[in-house]
This record gives sequence, C-alpha cells and structure tokens, in this order.
Amino acid sequence: MGIPENPSDEQAATFGVGISGATVGQALYQSLGLPLQGRKNYGATLPVYGGSTARQSGHPVRYTIRNYTNNELTLTFDTISEGSSPEICYDAIPSKGGNISYLLPVTHSRDNVKSTSTLACTITGEGFNMGPTPVLPRAEDLESIMFPWLATKLFAEKQIIAHPTKACGGGLRGVFDGIRQVREANVSRKKLV
Repeated sequence: MGIPENPSDEQAATFGVGISGATVGQALYQSLGLPLQGRKNYGATLPVYGGSTARQSGHPVRYTIRNYTNNELTLTFDTISEGSSPEICYDAIPSKGGNISYLLPVTHSRDNVKSTSTLACTITGEGFNMGPTPVLPRAEDLESIMFPWLATKLFAEKQIIAHPTKACGGGLRGVFDGIRQVREANVSRKKLV
C-alpha cells in the first residue's frame, strides 16, 4: 500500500496487514461479495465484530445485531475470530442462514451458515501452514492484490480515517513504556507508536 499525504507517518505505522494488505478487501469484497466502493451500495446492515472498516464502502455498521436487523441479517465479518466472537456472529445469523467471514478458520454446525476465513497471506497464490493447519491457495486470492491500491485511494480521499495515535518517543525505551501503559490498561481509543 502506498501512503498518501493523509494519513501521517505515525498513523500509517499503525496499519497492519489487515488494511494495508488485502485482508479487509478479501473479507468484504471477496468472501462476503459486497460491491466494490463507488460501484453500488450493499443496501443492508453489515455487522463487523471488532472493527469499523466496512464504513469505507458506505455500508452502515452496527454492533447490536439481531434486534436492529429485524432478524434479516445475511452477512457478518468477524475481525477477532477467537473467544466468544465466533459464537456472537453465528448467533446473529437468523434461521434462514447467511455468510460469515472470519480472519481465522471457524466451523459451525448449521448447513445454512457459510463460514469463510480470510488471510492476506494468500494474495501470493501460494499455500502455507498456519501452525499445523494447511492453508490452500485459491485462484481468486491472486485478484485481491488490488485491495492495497484501493485502500491507498480511500485514504487519499479521506474515506478511511486512521485511528488516533500517541507517540511514545524515546526510541526503544518508548516501546517498553508503551508496553507498560498497555499492561496497566492506560491505553484506550488510540494506537501507540
């Protein structure tokens, strides 16, 4: 991903492979089949558990799910995919079924809930092992190489806004100070750089 004038270098340093690589693009546009930004609006609510990156496509994001969607939800994106998040997303899908995109492999017992996982590591078109689990290459993942370009464009147009940052300073000592702040729960709603 190229870094335009917006965001700052400090903000850009906080972007993980999720936004600067292809993970978000793969999940939203490939796994869930949303229309690419600027082409047309999805027209429904898309819950994103653990993030708000779907706003880049003009899709409303909600965190209270079944009541808000009148039991009509069909797509969900889980950016955490561990602990209780898979169950929360799974339970949000109504009895008619739907599709959930996870960052990690997750399985479900319902036949009418399609579960996909997304890792930007697959944009090379090569398989790899994630611990003991083989991740097979998929031809469509090669197409996701365009998503970093799209993210650059959206940042330049200020359609994606970076999280607030806090510079720790002090070189490597600043890293240790940042770790201390996180351990003491003194970091909220900002990314340390």
